[in-house]
Amino acid sequence: MLGNLKVGTRLGVGFGLVVALLAITAFVSIQRLGALDHSVSVIMEDKYPKAMLAMELRRDISAMRIVLRDMVIDSSPTELRAARERLDTVQTATRKVSDELTRVVATDEGKTRLAAVLDAARGYFGAQGQFVDLVAAGRREAALELMHGEMFRDQKAYDDAVEALVKYEEEEMKAANTRAEQVHGGGRMLVLIFSALAAVLAFVAALWVTRSVTRPLAVAGDAANRIASGDLTGEITATSEDETGQLLTTLSKMQTQLRDRIESDARSAAESLRLRQALDNVGANVMVADNDLNIIYLNRTLESMLKNAESDIRKDLPRFDVSRLIGTNIDIFHKNPAHQRGLLAGLSKTFTSTLKVGGRSLRIIANPVNDAAGKRIGTVVE
Repeated sequence: MLGNLKVGTRLGVGFGLVVALLAITAFVSIQRLGALDHSVSVIMEDKYPKAMLAMELRRDISAMRIVLRDMVIDSSPTELRAARERLDTVQTATRKVSDELTRVVATDEGKTRLAAVLDAARGYFGAQGQFVDLVAAGRREAALELMHGEMFRDQKAYDDAVEALVKYEEEEMKAANTRAEQVHGGGRMLVLIFSALAAVLAFVAALWVTRSVTRPLAVAGDAANRIASGDLTGEITATSEDETGQLLTTLSKMQTQLRDRIESDARSAAESLRLRQALDNVGANVMVADNDLNIIYLNRTLESMLKNAESDIRKDLPRFDVSRLIGTNIDIFHKNPAHQRGLLAGLSKTFTSTLKVGGRSLRIIANPVNDAAGKRIGTVVE
């Protein structure tokens, strides 16, 4: 079935499939790039900012520790007031970070861990308030006892909750990064697979089309060479209905026609030979001329008679030469060729006349020679 497709259709099918695969490759590439862009966006716009916010809470814990330590070291009114302002600033920043995390955290696990952070922060910030009041009241020993006791436990609980949240957000960011790598790797693999398929299909299509064209053309070339060398016996078989198959079919028909024509010509030549031999051996004087009245045949009887009369004929026709009559125009026998040419040109039936030349009288009987279709092809003269 495929062998009967036209060459143009074959090319269209082969390379159409290649183009289709390339289009699929482009579609997959765009889809994978879109997925990769989404994964990167999730990392940069969601996971990474939340991880940074959680780390800010961790930094704020360190800042609060430093402020609380400074209150114990120097509890003068001026330093205590400055330390309180710094602590308020850090706590305000921590609350803002917590509020932002509350807004952006969407997973159930993230919300649970953030709730633990917020709960621990309330206890820790409450202990900090008590600590600052004790330091402001000059009760340094009570403040240190609170710092190393209840506030330490609240601080540790807050630390642990923040670290748990930081760890969770870091794991979420790593997971998003892993998914982005998987999307990238999967997309690259699909593009490579489809590209390889397109390359293989292009090679197969090119090979298929090339062979389907060149092989029949080689057969046609061999057949044409055999025909040109005169060998008309080879078999030419068309195995398809495409242009090359039509070429082989045409060559086969041409070979058959040439063989038939040669056989017909051979039969005609044999018949002509038999007829010539017969005319050469009859007692009548026979001459044949073509449509232009050029002599193309003299039988032996006429040739012998003209040789005998050649010297007499030359008295009136000095250039007359029997040996050169073949190919000579019949006008050579007439002193007024135009008159005789007019008679013979319109000849449609038997014409009889007497030709006097060189003291001899030659009785002429002329008949038109027609082909099978009735077309005039020459004149026979006795």
